[in-house]
Amino acid sequence: MRLKLLLRYPRDRILASKIISNKKAPTGFAGRPVVLDLTTPNLMFDAGRHLFSIAHYAAANDSQVMLRCRGLILSGIVHKVFGRALLESANVTYLKAQDQIPDGSLVLTDHERSSSRLSTHSGSTNQAGSSVRQIYLRIGRDLPQSSPVMPYPMHPWTLQNEVEEETLALANQPERDALILFAGCQKPRYGRPWMEEQFGVLSRLDILNMVRREFSGTVVEHPRHFTNHLQASPAPSEIRILNSRDHSIPAKDWLPTLANAHFFLCGPGGRQPICHHLTEAMAVGTIPILEYGDRVFPRLTDGVDSIQFSGREGLIRAIQRIHEMDREELDRMREQVSAFYREHLCGKKFLRRLLQDEIQGEELAMPFHEKNLY
Repeated sequence: MRLKLLLRYPRDRILASKIISNKKAPTGFAGRPVVLDLTTPNLMFDAGRHLFSIAHYAAANDSQVMLRCRGLILSGIVHKVFGRALLESANVTYLKAQDQIPDGSLVLTDHERSSSRLSTHSGSTNQAGSSVRQIYLRIGRDLPQSSPVMPYPMHPWTLQNEVEEETLALANQPERDALILFAGCQKPRYGRPWMEEQFGVLSRLDILNMVRREFSGTVVEHPRHFTNHLQASPAPSEIRILNSRDHSIPAKDWLPTLANAHFFLCGPGGRQPICHHLTEAMAVGTIPILEYGDRVFPRLTDGVDSIQFSGREGLIRAIQRIHEMDREELDRMREQVSAFYREHLCGKKFLRRLLQDEIQGEELAMPFHEKNLY
């Protein structure tokens, strides 16, 4: 791994040093410190977005984050666009691998407790019996049998533009001018057979092409210019499919765009099923249509907080069901979707529960990868 990092990120060590030397020490974060204690590049996947989201949610809980790792790991992190954003965050500071972890910290780590790194590298305050709590991040593809699961975060660009009160207001917005929306990347890699071969679910492009073919009379592929006062019909029928290549939506407008549809087609990512679209849609009360409800923790329930399907015929039947729903049922599901997000998928709330030791155990699952990294 050392040679790999040296070869891949030769200049990023210098960039990391510049960022650290130019940073001011975090101030005003009075909450319990969070330490990201890393020995591997495992958390660099998805451009480092999961690292960034932890720091973002920590700041929202008034907590400082300390990134503790060796220089080569730091170089790899800074090479990632959101890894660099992590290090530049106002609440983040850097600890060398041999530096002491402050007593009372919540330590999130990519190595198991058996390595005894806390006592070996951290000084007397981190011996057994201290108030430091270490949690192992089990990064991979498999859902655990018993461990809590970290919610998949919104995209960092969305996180940086989200205002909690505005998100809740969008979730309570009943007037929506599209029945179903998909907006996002439609590059060829989202249509490869990998998803069906590895996870047994249709690829994103398979889903979109099936909808285009079977419901061509109601599909449109251009955006509508929204106003603050929607004049939506009681039961809109439009299925809106937007390709981000042709219709890029600014991050500040992303959640309001989602909130203008009753349903969102939650196609999988490129290499694993769950995608940030799911969390973002549910945050604003937009009901997800998906084939991987069993990969959400706790599981989503068809007809309650989601519309679920299996295979191509199942997708067609699911959309036919949606067309038959009345306004009362749409409103009921919207409320249940929003409630599910607030209770189970809100990253700020999840991290607060960790900080307050309301979530028990010595490990957390992150089943967001194409393979297990443990």
